[in-house]
Amino acid sequence: MARRDPAVANDAGRARLELEFEQPYLLGPLFGDYDRHLITIEQRLGVHIAARGNRVQIEGDPDSAARAREVLVGLYNRLDQGHDVDAEAVEAVLGMAVQPNLDGIVNEEVASPPRVMIRTRKKTIVPRSTTQTAYMEALSREDMIFALGPAGTGKTYLAVAYAAAMLERGTIDRTATQPSLRSGEMVGDSMPGVSSTAASTASAGMS
Repeated sequence: MARRDPAVANDAGRARLELEFEQPYLLGPLFGDYDRHLITIEQRLGVHIAARGNRVQIEGDPDSAARAREVLVGLYNRLDQGHDVDAEAVEAVLGMAVQPNLDGIVNEEVASPPRVMIRTRKKTIVPRSTTQTAYMEALSREDMIFALGPAGTGKTYLAVAYAAAMLERGTIDRTATQPSLRSGEMVGDSMPGVSSTAASTASAGMS
């Protein structure tokens, strides 16, 4: 468990936050070889991090310092639960922390740790909610799933991202897609490999 000390602000408007960790043996993997995880957090969030013993001091503007603190707490909780922390895990938690509309999402429910991630060459995608977590786990576990939900909740985006990751890993060598249809279009006309006559007949039979 990590103990958060109250923030201290100086005259320049910068905040200084302190964390105290109860399990010193976890600090090596938390900080990374040659402190590379701390350096990554410093560079991404524009803060300065100093470690002494089992205490860490973070200095920067108040918002960035708070985000850096929550990233460290989330990664520490991950280690405390027996999970590994590597460069990808650091980037995943940072990716959530730097989103301006995700204040408070780096918490025990989502970031300690994300149970599933989609990794591609360009980015690492982590779930933003418990529903997305269940959806991403189903994508990795099942051959076929059906997802229902409101628009904008990530159903198509996550499925396409998972397919892209599988292509990059060589797990599959092709994907199948269906064009988007406007209201009123005949479904059969857009089915690959179906002649227009057969498609019209199929569509008429469904009406």
